Amino acid sequence: MRISTIFKKGFLKYLLFFTLLNFILYFFIWGLGQKTKINVVDYNVGYHYFPDPRALGQKPDIFKSLLVFDAQWYMKIVAEGYPKILGNLPLQKLAVADAATYAFFPLYPMVVFLVNKMVNNIPLTIFIFSNFLILFNFLLLYLFIKTIDSDRVAIKTALLTFLFPMAIVLRSGYAETFFLTLLIIFSYLISKKKFSSAAVIYGLMTITKANSFPLVLILIYEALKSQGKFSLIKKIQHTIFLLFLSGLPLAIFIYYCFQKTGNPFIFLKVRALWYSNTLNWPWLLFSHLLDNLYAMVEFPFLKFHQFASSKVEVVTVALILYLLIKSYRKIPSFLWYISFLFWLFPILTTTLLSYTRYQVVSFPIFYFLAKKLMGWRYVILLAAFVVGIFIVSRYFVGWYWVG
Repeated sequence: MRISTIFKKGFLKYLLFFTLLNFILYFFIWGLGQKTKINVVDYNVGYHYFPDPRALGQKPDIFKSLLVFDAQWYMKIVAEGYPKILGNLPLQKLAVADAATYAFFPLYPMVVFLVNKMVNNIPLTIFIFSNFLILFNFLLLYLFIKTIDSDRVAIKTALLTFLFPMAIVLRSGYAETFFLTLLIIFSYLISKKKFSSAAVIYGLMTITKANSFPLVLILIYEALKSQGKFSLIKKIQHTIFLLFLSGLPLAIFIYYCFQKTGNPFIFLKVRALWYSNTLNWPWLLFSHLLDNLYAMVEFPFLKFHQFASSKVEVVTVALILYLLIKSYRKIPSFLWYISFLFWLFPILTTTLLSYTRYQVVSFPIFYFLAKKLMGWRYVILLAAFVVGIFIVSRYFVGWYWVG
């Protein structure tokens, strides 16, 4: 699609509105930084590669104010790479500041590292790169949805996706923003039945965020569905080829982990550092599932929001499930399955600690809402999202755990 066609359709005014709203949000965050003290309790729980200046009694830095919790680990990788450790030692004997680095996949910090070669300031680099990706993804998502739906629905989808209250993390040093870029491209390639290219993009997703892992099921299913008249041998050959393409990046990272630590799956093992010092993977998975089910049962007794299980996270699980039920067969099946897997995979494999944050990349849910809600109903939801992102940002930059 030509750029002139996009502008002719009125997209430019929505992009300018979105850009202006982002500017106001950053100005709001800058103002908060001048007045708001950090939450010492949650701040002390987190890791600090670059300490927040406010914690040292210094003037706030808007770039560093956005780099909370997991963003600190990515900055460490950008600056130092992955450390050499003995990955087969018991968890209790591993230095957390070194071992936990392997829980964060390499593609996003690798790209930030390359960009930082020009800027030579990691916090500033992340701020610039994140904002570039926000605007690029806004355009990319609009263009993709426009290939399967109307111009109006495409714009509405983009606005809902990037103004969702938890989308403050897309403006920080988290990998979700870059992951969303790959996810939109992956979805477009699936829709156009370009499965080899989709496999390459999927492979890059696997070394960006672990919640991409189950999407291989969509890739293989859609590829096999498109080959209905092919012989069984050809289907098997093509499936093996797609699995090779999609698995190669993760295989390289696994080999790298083996070379650096002696444990090829150190990135799975060290996840236990956040939850338990006694259980190892895969036993940790069963513990997570039981904890998640228990959190749903004890919902009335949970705190509204806290660092561990909370009402907010359980409500998100229920709300996304409700929207999945309502959207079944109302959006393209492969998009529905993307959101379904994003809903299910964290419940099966980790705690509800960051569950709401994981859903910020689930754009098919926002696409369904854009299709479903018309007129004042859509305006009310969008307004609620805008108010919500300002409220969440106040806590986010103050080092309150928001998911």
